[in-house]
Amino acid sequence: DDGALPILNGPGGTTTGTGVGSDVSSYVRFVGIVVQNWASGFSNKWIGVSGDYSANAHLQYINCIADGNSRNGMVFNSATGILMHQNIIAHNGTSADHSWSSGVQLYAVQGTQTDNVVEQCISFENMDNQNHTDGSGFIVDTEVTGASFINNLAFLNGGSGLRLTKSKNIYIINNTFYHNGRDTADTGPSNPGEIYFTDGKSTTLTMVNNVGVASGTTQDPTSAWVWNGGSVPIP
Repeated sequence: DDGALPILNGPGGTTTGTGVGSDVSSYVRFVGIVVQNWASGFSNKWIGVSGDYSANAHLQYINCIADGNSRNGMVFNSATGILMHQNIIAHNGTSADHSWSSGVQLYAVQGTQTDNVVEQCISFENMDNQNHTDGSGFIVDTEVTGASFINNLAFLNGGSGLRLTKSKNIYIINNTFYHNGRDTADTGPSNPGEIYFTDGKSTTLTMVNNVGVASGTTQDPTSAWVWNGGSVPIP
């Protein structure tokens, strides 16, 4: 129907299905779709092998909502060309059986900071209900070669507002992170904070005009940027 909001409502529970996804299609744009009660809301092919970047590529999620999925809200893996624009990602990561979940996850994403862009998205109240090690609003999760996070908002997530792990050429510009680190059972790390740098193996990070408002708890210490050893060069 003209003007109707399409809602793809999954079976809930501990399902392993994906609401909107494909293992083969590339150059696809999804606009104005709500996905709820699946395992992952939006995703491409999961490879999970270090050095294999052959997943399907060039996907766009625009004005979409990923809400109440048991693992991740929006995911892009092992390829290049992701645009996430003006999306809402909330209440994901509730499964106690299938975890390592966050609101938005970029894993082994390839290309430059202009090839992969997350902009004007809102990610809130996501968690990791199994391992209590993730649950971030946004996560750059290993082997990412370039991505930009511009004008996003992350608040009240169980883990970090944004977490950076073993990646490079990450641009974090004009974002706001407010009172994240809500999971008092969080063990990996126990202080996820607003922006969390997992180690010193990430390189060429650019941070401009970001706001981090910490709550001052153990999980969200008063320093908005938390460094876990090593150093990351910031031009």
